[in-house]
Amino acid sequence: MKKIVIIFLASLMLIVTGCSKEVHASEDAVIDNFFSAYTSQDYSTAQNYVAADSQDSFASLQTLVADDEINGIILSQMSDMSYKIVSSEFLDNTAKLTVRIVYPNAGGAFMNAIGSMYVDASEGTLNDRSSEDMNTYIRGLLLTHLNAELEKMDRERTVELVKEDSEWRIVMTEEFKNAISANMMNAIEELEIMGVQF
Repeated sequence: MKKIVIIFLASLMLIVTGCSKEVHASEDAVIDNFFSAYTSQDYSTAQNYVAADSQDSFASLQTLVADDEINGIILSQMSDMSYKIVSSEFLDNTAKLTVRIVYPNAGGAFMNAIGSMYVDASEGTLNDRSSEDMNTYIRGLLLTHLNAELEKMDRERTVELVKEDSEWRIVMTEEFKNAISANMMNAIEELEIMGVQF
């Protein structure tokens, strides 16, 4: 009888432990599947792993600026990232994963281009330019800075997950959205504060 109880308890522990590992693997799989699609620029597949309340926020990442060529370069930079799940914390239908993300600082390049423009303006080299010449000049600065080899950001970010219809989905927090936008969200916010719009 004692052997039967021990075997029963051991079996029960294997079942509970096995289920626990399977549940945690699915959270990791959501992150893996999202980044696999995202870094391949397959945004419609990546969007399948985003929470319902975050769909519009995620979709906005695909058109950060109006210029198609500049936007294409930014999207290409955004796909040049790597990640590693560092830790996980679970509570019922939510989870928080600490993810180390390495991404190019496209936002920093954007801000450097604007800084170069301000230097040129303070030196008077932009005086008497037509609106069309200024647009060409600014566009050229942005292309030059974005096409250069960009500094890599290496940050740990919290990725929040929520269960929707028994499936884990990613919540687009500002911190996570900025990381996967290659730091562009912070740059755009700073530019808006300065009154610059693109």
